[in-house]
Amino acid sequence: MSKNILIISFILSSFLNLNAQDKDKCLSISADVIRLFQQEKTDSIYLMFDEKMKSGLSEENLSAIWPSFIASDGTFQRYENQRDKTIQSFLVVESDLVFENKSYILRLTFDANNNLAGMFFVPIKTSKNNQNKLEDNADYKEENAIVKTGKIKLPAIVCLPKNTSKYPIVVFVHGSGPNDKDETIGPNKIFMDLAHQLAIQGVGSIRYDKRTYVVQSTGDTSISYSGINEIVIDDAVSAIEMAEKIVPKGSKVFLIGHSMGAMLAPAIAQRKTMLGGVVMLAGNARPLEDLIMEQTQYLYGRDGLSKAEKKDLCKLKKKVKNVKKLDKFLTKGQSPELPLTNDTAFWRDFHQYNQIETAQLMRMPVYILQGERDYQVSMKDFNLWKESLGGKKNFEFKSFPKLNHIFHEGEGLSWPEEYNIQGNIPDYVVSEIAHWLLNNN
Repeated sequence: MSKNILIISFILSSFLNLNAQDKDKCLSISADVIRLFQQEKTDSIYLMFDEKMKSGLSEENLSAIWPSFIASDGTFQRYENQRDKTIQSFLVVESDLVFENKSYILRLTFDANNNLAGMFFVPIKTSKNNQNKLEDNADYKEENAIVKTGKIKLPAIVCLPKNTSKYPIVVFVHGSGPNDKDETIGPNKIFMDLAHQLAIQGVGSIRYDKRTYVVQSTGDTSISYSGINEIVIDDAVSAIEMAEKIVPKGSKVFLIGHSMGAMLAPAIAQRKTMLGGVVMLAGNARPLEDLIMEQTQYLYGRDGLSKAEKKDLCKLKKKVKNVKKLDKFLTKGQSPELPLTNDTAFWRDFHQYNQIETAQLMRMPVYILQGERDYQVSMKDFNLWKESLGGKKNFEFKSFPKLNHIFHEGEGLSWPEEYNIQGNIPDYVVSEIAHWLLNNN
């Protein structure tokens, strides 16, 4: 069966005093890693990891990476164009991986002892990269900007309407994974699409590269991320503070969060209580580990469960249970197997965060929107939001029968391949959001 690729990126966030890598040895190891992936000898790759990598990525999850590429992108053809560079105290070796239908950069980061401290798979864009192309037309103008959190600098784009001098500004907050400023998913750029359509209706915006995307795209392992503050919240707060400096007098700053960005929107609002309001798009009301279990069952069940898939589900159920008991494991000094990543700081934060309880403290206007065909964050979550918050006057809710997780239209059950179809967020959705923002400005 066809499954989504889960591209897993892990980094070493501590600093080393010496840059003592053996360049030739690291180039040879990089070639060996590719060969071992092809031979399904990922246990040998695992032995090359430093301790941080081993704690973050299990042998089991490592072994699933290459088959996922084969299933999604066809047979592996070759690797080429090996090159290296130095970032901070790390040596980074890159190789282009050419599959039948898609190509990736394999970026390996080596510490001073020639151990693997980072592994990244970055899609190679086959067409001209429009991500940094700025629009300047009769309706709106875009400018490059930088969102700063301490010493961390995240490339951003400010999009401002030309048809009004009094406009609100929204800050977009991404879903899970290393998303760019446009929240690019396949050929679709969710945030860019929404930013442009909102600007036409008189709403400005700021969108920025997620911290994890900057780490993945540059290989700069000096940028740390662990837990919900570093992954999402701190940078969202910085972007909001940038918006507060440029929003026209008398107008407000709003937050639009998608998926995980919507889940964490209540926590962001706790830090920025003067927000004009929050729009939550496909935000999960249930724990993250429960969604992972449900999504996997949904995808595996598409054409019946194989023995291997049944085995995978049993292992995943155990990992999900381990998240529920994580505090007990940590108290005993144990590091259990966990879903997606064994990073206990990541899972501890998400396990301790209750988005519904946090949302109940919100006083600003909140609009929760949901696609009824969404299998990643389903109507179970939307209904749970309504049941828990429907009695509060500052909350509004709306669902759309034809929409999937990225708010594109379709028919019947939604599957991952839908995301590879070029589309746009429907006008009626954008108008709904714009009308709500302008009414609350």
